Amino acid sequence: MAGRKGSSENAGYQSSPSALRKKSTTSPSYRNYQKLQKRVDELEARNQDLEKMLRKVSGELDALKARNAEMLSSYALTVYRLAVASEYMDKSIRRHIMRMGKYSAALASIAGFSSEDVAAIELAAPMHDIGKAAVPNEILMKTGRLSVDEFALVKLHTVTGGNMLADSDSKTLNLARKIALTHHEKWNGTGYPVGLKKTKIPLIGRIVGIVDTFDVLTSPRPHKDAYPIEVAVDIICDSRGKQFDPSLVDCFHDNVDTLIRIKAGIDRPENLPTYNFVFSERDRN
Repeated sequence: MAGRKGSSENAGYQSSPSALRKKSTTSPSYRNYQKLQKRVDELEARNQDLEKMLRKVSGELDALKARNAEMLSSYALTVYRLAVASEYMDKSIRRHIMRMGKYSAALASIAGFSSEDVAAIELAAPMHDIGKAAVPNEILMKTGRLSVDEFALVKLHTVTGGNMLADSDSKTLNLARKIALTHHEKWNGTGYPVGLKKTKIPLIGRIVGIVDTFDVLTSPRPHKDAYPIEVAVDIICDSRGKQFDPSLVDCFHDNVDTLIRIKAGIDRPENLPTYNFVFSERDRN
């Protein structure tokens, strides 16, 4: 009897399978599980929506990049033609403009400019002499030494260029304006148009001043032969601390091979400098 009584008492503590299931689905832990599972489902659905949105945005971004590349190409072509127009009477100016963009970008990159700024410099530097559009062509094409009055007119091309490029919202044109106004300033303060000295001259103006001199020296002009690379490098190095920023001259000297490769990639073989040259009257002391 005692055994049966124990069995009867134990039975009061036992649950049927359906009762256990009901108990498990109403327990706090199960309810928390349901909430968690619901949240997981919501996050998965949200993730799918985000993936769809990302694919859509990615496609739109690719299309925007393509349009931007097309606009940049058109802009670069416009800049190039504008720069050419400023000196169209000089048939060699097209290659000069191309070299100036590449030279300036190369030296700016070596000097530590960001890739974005280097790209802008490559577009802006070709407009360094855009103010020469206002200089009489007979002065620009003169073969001999310029008179004091003629040189005074030539020097005005910096200010004229600055005025032509003023009042723009374009980063590139503002950079071009800075270059036009400052690339003839000298480290010792004897340059023009203002007579800025040392670091008062914007860094990009100092850079373009060096590569412009290098290009003029190594290219044929109405008043001069193309000088050999070594001669041009010596002239620039001799002006270290006088006309040019000493640290940039060192940078130029250590990387002149980069500029030589750029020149060789743009110039025709017959236009490359040789040792068969005569110093220009303007370069003689």
